[in-house]
Amino acid sequence: AVRLVDWLVATEGCDNFRPAAASSLLNSEGLWLSLRRRVLKAWEGIWGSEPLERLLTALLRRLERLGEEGGQQNTKLAGVRSAK
Repeated sequence: AVRLVDWLVATEGCDNFRPAAASSLLNSEGLWLSLRRRVLKAWEGIWGSEPLERLLTALLRRLERLGEEGGQQNTKLAGVRSAK
């Protein structure tokens, strides 16, 4: 899962995973399908589509909850840029 998060940060950037953006990704069918397609293209052969979708959804829901918990201002998404 850590490699997936690293890849997401390297390819999508941290701003797309702040609480408000995570909420948008979860609540917009078009944004969700676009992200899902990119993730599946890169990782489906390794993890399979169902586990990937569960992990991605869980990650976005957790990030979304950070905003609801008031942690949005102090939240920083850090990742090792292993995809360089």
